Amino acid sequence: MPVSVILPAYRAEEFIGQAIESVLAQTYRDFELLVLDDGSTDATLEVVRRYAERDARVKVKSRPNRGVSATSNELLEWAQHEFVAMMHADDLMLPQRLERQVAFLEANPAVAATSCFVEYIDATGRKIGGFQSEFVHPDVVWARYHEGHVVAIHHPGVMMRRSVVLDAGGYRPGFTVTEDVDLFMRLLEKGHLVLVMPETLLAYRLHGTSASVSQALKMRREKRWVLACSVARRSGRPEPSFAEHLTAEATDPTPVRFRRALRDHAQVHYKAAVFAYARRELLTAAWHVALSTMLRPGFALRQLWRKRPGR
Repeated sequence: MPVSVILPAYRAEEFIGQAIESVLAQTYRDFELLVLDDGSTDATLEVVRRYAERDARVKVKSRPNRGVSATSNELLEWAQHEFVAMMHADDLMLPQRLERQVAFLEANPAVAATSCFVEYIDATGRKIGGFQSEFVHPDVVWARYHEGHVVAIHHPGVMMRRSVVLDAGGYRPGFTVTEDVDLFMRLLEKGHLVLVMPETLLAYRLHGTSASVSQALKMRREKRWVLACSVARRSGRPEPSFAEHLTAEATDPTPVRFRRALRDHAQVHYKAAVFAYARRELLTAAWHVALSTMLRPGFALRQLWRKRPGR
């Protein structure tokens, strides 16, 4: 089964060469690598073109900036094959990722999209931790979904069935930092399973230009919006806009808003701790862990334990 690897790229000159090389080094050789440059203002396009000149499997296009959702949708339309592997420009595929995920999807026809466990690396490629998702069993996925939780998996580790994703409407541009979570929830609503393989197949890079700490608060708000939209659809009601969702949250009782603010800002400081640790700024990381723990006792420590080196 041939695979289309899709890679949205925007101002990624520092790491995109390493990302491409990790794809070209896969044990599974039957793939195309499609790179869409989203109007980069650095040397991203030039780097990708050099690889395309050397390997016919690498294909590249460029156009003015339109954002990650539009870029991902264009890549899905461009893809020639049913199995599509998402890749981000700053991460690394471990050598057997495509081989193992193709075998998994072939053996599990009910799975529309699968991700994997990840190891975390810093800007230099040094391993600094890892993450093992809870969503490795269908019963857990469906239980969390029906309990009213979002099902979020590592997006750059995803391999999905192109026809199913397109039928669900692909990525929606209104979700600027949670476009993947919105897609996974809509797949689940249609009865398609989203599942994580219990294998580490991706090196996920944490560095200064990753999703910024300042976006952590927006991501939490958008995840709640994703859930509100899902609940509305299942109830036969129109989806709220993001502004309508924020207005509705603002009318919640004061104790509810206070607890939510504590959780949100604990997450922001936890995110800051993770990025500081990735930069080897240990005192700064410890400070943010302390602040996160003050706001939400035990949260940051539990998260860091789950992501500790050696996992």
